[in-house]
Amino acid sequence: SRGRSPAPRSRNQPQGPSEMAGRAANDEVDMGEIKNVVIDDYSKGKASSTRGGTTLRPIAPTSASVGPVVHVLLGLITVVVLVCLGLGAAIYVEVKDSNGDADCDGLANQVSALQDKVSQTEASCTAAFTSEVYTFEVHKQKFPSCLRPPGYPNHAWTDILAEAEGSTVNFYSWDGSNQTNSWIDYWLKPRVADYFNINLVRVGIDDTAKAVDIVRTEVNQNNAAGSVGLIWINGDNFAVMKNENLLYGPWADRAPNSVSFDFLSPAIALDKGIATDGLEMPYNLAQSVFITTLSQAERPKTIPELVDWVKGSGQGKFTYSQDFTGQLLVRFFFHEYAGGPEVFTSPYDNNGPMAALYAQRAPLVWAKLNEIAPFLHTSADGTKYPDEHPQVEDLFANGDIQLDVSYGTSDAATKIEAGLYPPTTKGYVLDSGTISNTNFVAIPINAASKPGCMVVGNYIAQLESMFSRAQPERWGSLQSLNPKAPHIANTGWLEAFDYVETQSHSSTPTVEELAAGRLGELHVSYVIKIEEDWKANVLNAP
Repeated sequence: SRGRSPAPRSRNQPQGPSEMAGRAANDEVDMGEIKNVVIDDYSKGKASSTRGGTTLRPIAPTSASVGPVVHVLLGLITVVVLVCLGLGAAIYVEVKDSNGDADCDGLANQVSALQDKVSQTEASCTAAFTSEVYTFEVHKQKFPSCLRPPGYPNHAWTDILAEAEGSTVNFYSWDGSNQTNSWIDYWLKPRVADYFNINLVRVGIDDTAKAVDIVRTEVNQNNAAGSVGLIWINGDNFAVMKNENLLYGPWADRAPNSVSFDFLSPAIALDKGIATDGLEMPYNLAQSVFITTLSQAERPKTIPELVDWVKGSGQGKFTYSQDFTGQLLVRFFFHEYAGGPEVFTSPYDNNGPMAALYAQRAPLVWAKLNEIAPFLHTSADGTKYPDEHPQVEDLFANGDIQLDVSYGTSDAATKIEAGLYPPTTKGYVLDSGTISNTNFVAIPINAASKPGCMVVGNYIAQLESMFSRAQPERWGSLQSLNPKAPHIANTGWLEAFDYVETQSHSSTPTVEELAAGRLGELHVSYVIKIEEDWKANVLNAP
């Protein structure tokens, strides 16, 4: 199927708020030629006169192979330096004196020249991101630079589309929200079927770690047609998969819609302190909010005020779950009583200075959480900490509790519109701020149809997809788009997103309130450690 585009589907694609469609630029980028490299055995800093001229095949990069060449050249530069240090087998670049000895001054010059070439190559390869014209037409989109996903070095994006046709993509997604499930089932699924002839199957899971376990097991069994396609992921699960080489990529920063994001911004370049390295496509920007039916005068505006309220007039009117949303509340306490990323500036290190700082400060957190424990809502069966956040939401909907914390900025609006929460419900940001992070979609290393997964992942990043997720009646999630990208700023899309965010339900915090109170996440090593220690020191406290 190489070399042809999939047949356009029947749906009339929206081209943007003003029906604007761009022109895709050429896939091919002329990178020029790179000098041939001579590889030799070298001993004690001396070149072998008998083998000094042995020439291996030249590296002649095409526009699709420049990425790997850049890494090769960087490696060559490193080894050339080792030559001048007189270390073992080495590589030198066409610089020898009349005696066949390595000319280290000449090598230094060549190293500098190669570094310049690498810089020029990288600049040429990424220049397309700013110089090319983007198109909203999904069947005409192209790779925005010469970089390609692994395994597809000479493919155009139309080749990826063609190979994705007829495939099935299993999308493993957290199953705890009717809004998110409905968006996948009734908005995303029919569109990828219509546009690309891809069968998208949502596989609901209550814990992303279960999908990680499936991938790990199948990889260990050498199953190259894994059952997990896309995974909705971030944080510790991403860290585990990346550390165990269970992820495919880089692909996200090479797909056509990657130009809608700033992959160098900390919110996208890092996932709770772990470099994303093009392995994840941004899905949503999550900023937590507190949700309450209390009046403005009554509601706690800081964590210490929350503690006082729970122990006072709010007795029995608050609780939190054991899942990742409940752990969000625990991290609020950690930020307040132990410190945030401005204090814990590097990953947790066993027996190191960060571990010592953690050991000193974390007990203050457990003490405060245990202080409010006797006053939390307790169900008739004696449950104090519900297993999952939807159970907490049910308590709120029934009026059993008056305060909750959520990653859904527009959760209050969505549930008011659905008739689940009373009209007086309000989402708000603490005076001290609320924790935010980005969540992503990723592809396992053994996914059955990587082209299909990339196509769905790329369409999730399509502006019309992001806009639909931003609408409160559908999802109400914040998006990580780059407002300075020309195809966003100059085509009416930015105004559309601004309108949705600023004209949303009165129960939703304003854009200004959210931006002013945005707290960073701790490194994932602390997220994992905090959850483990909370279970030991609070959940299972004697």
